[in-house]
Amino acid sequence: MPTVVVTDTSSDISPTEARRLGIELIPLYVHMGGQKLRDGYEIDAATFFSRMAADKELPKSEPASVDDFVALFTRLTGAGNDVVCSLVSKALSETYNNASKAAEKFPGKIFVLDTKAGSGLLMLMTMYAAELAAAGATPAEIVAKVDRAKLKGQAYFVMSDVTFLGRTGRLPKAVVALGSMLNVSLILRLDENGGVAPAGQTRNFEKSQEMMVDVVIRHLGDGARPRCTVQHANSPAAAQTLHDLLVRKLPPGSPDPIMANIGATTSANLGPGTLGVTAIVV
Repeated sequence: MPTVVVTDTSSDISPTEARRLGIELIPLYVHMGGQKLRDGYEIDAATFFSRMAADKELPKSEPASVDDFVALFTRLTGAGNDVVCSLVSKALSETYNNASKAAEKFPGKIFVLDTKAGSGLLMLMTMYAAELAAAGATPAEIVAKVDRAKLKGQAYFVMSDVTFLGRTGRLPKAVVALGSMLNVSLILRLDENGGVAPAGQTRNFEKSQEMMVDVVIRHLGDGARPRCTVQHANSPAAAQTLHDLLVRKLPPGSPDPIMANIGATTSANLGPGTLGVTAIVV
């Protein structure tokens, strides 16, 4: 029986790329200007940042609902598929919990995975899951292999303005104060449980990017040829510089890092100017 991999749009996999890889996307939502918009379908990253500059109220994100998942699972299982859901960390979103509730209606058919990841790291893990599914792996085999600890999954990011993340409650007030009041450039990471934690600081945003790359390389270990992403929130030039820096420090023979936009739902929490580096070792 074929297995279909589902992920949410906080993975920042575009609909076009998802179709190419055989991945099903379930949209999260962004609230802007009194509208509730499906991320990646009714609003893309470019439109999001254009509107955010003009809107008086800051945007908010919303998870996919139980009903959203039930509708998707009904379609996929009705076509004879098993489903592996590779979803954003439950420490960051209710998406995992809503998917788990929906899965109860489809016993033995839906396997919901808390990746303890988001954005670029979720992208890499989901792409690997789709690769395994295409090779004929069972849902249990996929869940066993798409494990952040086994893959040495790393996710680090730097933000030009930490107040965006601070207002969501995902970053402690003391850390927000450090970054916003003391003019410190913070390096943040997704910790082992998928939550946000401080990982270092400098007095210079560019220096923070270099330190971020060094930390990722160090954690991956000698000789590792990781799959990486470099992501940005409306900062393509800075992302290219970060990409080139990462390439110079990766071991020879490593795949070229994926360059990707940080999408609307993630950007609603991180704000413009954010840069990120993520990696796994398969």
